[in-house]
Amino acid sequence: MTSRENRGAKRRVLRLLHDRDTRVRLTKIHAHILHHHPHGSDLVSTCAAARRPSYALRLFRHLSSASLLLFGAAIKVLSLVAASAADAFRLFSLRSRSLFPDRLTLAPLLKAATHLADLRLARSLHALTLSSGFASHPPVAVGVIELYAASGHRFDAQNFFDEMPRRDIIAWNLMINGFCRRGDVESAIGLFRWMSERSVVTWNSMIAGFARRGRDAVALQFFQEMWDYSGFEPDDATLAAVLPVCARSGNCDVGSKIHRYAERKGLLKDAVHVGNSIIDMYCKCGDLASAKSVFDQMPRKSAVNRP
Repeated sequence: MTSRENRGAKRRVLRLLHDRDTRVRLTKIHAHILHHHPHGSDLVSTCAAARRPSYALRLFRHLSSASLLLFGAAIKVLSLVAASAADAFRLFSLRSRSLFPDRLTLAPLLKAATHLADLRLARSLHALTLSSGFASHPPVAVGVIELYAASGHRFDAQNFFDEMPRRDIIAWNLMINGFCRRGDVESAIGLFRWMSERSVVTWNSMIAGFARRGRDAVALQFFQEMWDYSGFEPDDATLAAVLPVCARSGNCDVGSKIHRYAERKGLLKDAVHVGNSIIDMYCKCGDLASAKSVFDQMPRKSAVNRP
């Protein structure tokens, strides 16, 4: 095969890898790649979209030459699924002697470690980010915070956060969400009030955090502040967090307002869990007719939304 024909074969394979039917034809594409020898990282990366981590691992082991790009692609695939997180570290231990990780490898490696929630591993990886000089790279820094938070060590996460030279909104949101999930809503409020930039995720974390603590009045206050003053529109996660608050507190007025909003935004059609929450709210408020009306409107139903 000439060099021009080889380049053409590579282009055809790359188009196949990004095709909507890739999941079905993955093994056929693999066979084509083995014949024409384009870069294996393209196929390994495609395994991420296809949710085929075990296939990616077998493919990686089969390839004779493992570049840092291929190494990173394999780690990224394995980091996406909790069940494959341990495989990511087995792969890392096999290759780290010959291929020192870079910033593109460290970020998914930290993500894989998050699934394992192991403090010793968290500190080892933190040390690796420092020794490699990539600790300040935003995706790596965010990965360290998320890893410490998942391991239940918010003080380590806080110390790292405090030392960051630049903190993007993702880092702030991870810290706030970590505090809220562990019930420390006062620390979360402190960070929230210091933020110069917020997002829907920020507001959702605060609303859900107070709701989980049973502080319904404060959760509703944050919801109203978000709706009226923040400039952000509630999404399905916002509604799923605040509707149970309306149900517990018997606040049908706010619940009905949310129902009308969900109808306007098409959330009853697109998000079954929002419809379920609205039905539950109406049932607990004693308005069975409205609950049945919402149920009848929902094009998709689940076993839990029968009024």
